[in-house]
Amino acid sequence: GKGEALMELKDGGGSDRNAAAIYKLSDNRQVAAIYGRQAEHVFARLLNDWGRAYNNALLCVERNRPAVISNLLGLRYPNLYGTPVIADMRMIPVQNVGRQMRWGYDVTADSRPVFLSQLRESLHGRVIKPRDKRFVTEGMNFLAGEKPAAGPGQHDDIVFAHGHAEQARRQMLGYTTANGQRRRSHTSSVLRIG
Repeated sequence: GKGEALMELKDGGGSDRNAAAIYKLSDNRQVAAIYGRQAEHVFARLLNDWGRAYNNALLCVERNRPAVISNLLGLRYPNLYGTPVIADMRMIPVQNVGRQMRWGYDVTADSRPVFLSQLRESLHGRVIKPRDKRFVTEGMNFLAGEKPAAGPGQHDDIVFAHGHAEQARRQMLGYTTANGQRRRSHTSSVLRIG
């Protein structure tokens, strides 16, 4: 069964670091975290290894991480967050309509406020139970203002990792996502290989 939700975030370039938060779905408690600077392929391997160790956890990768997503697909990770894209009916005869997947979660200017609002709501309601001391420190700084943002010299990597964890949890439970689409079930957007 799918007992855990694993999320990934932020690239290791510039001042950003790679960050991931691992939550156990049955009680929404954080069970592990990954944080540091690694090359994309090394980070993808870490996510692959940890995700498999946690019962093929749903891996929610930020969509702007194509190298991480590509490496995870190359490693044949079995449970990657994605959204179905229906083929254009005008281009393909109806009998050959296929579904493609857009892997990862896209945090855009439009989806960011809802993404962060859902994280804040789950934290305030004690729905998710983070145990990462770095998240508490970074989150207090990031979520303190009216408009969530990292302060001067501060980071947001861990905050977004927990936000991606929350999106994976919502997808697995059939909640509405930040882009407003209602999920029928998590199996409709999970990569199955093998």
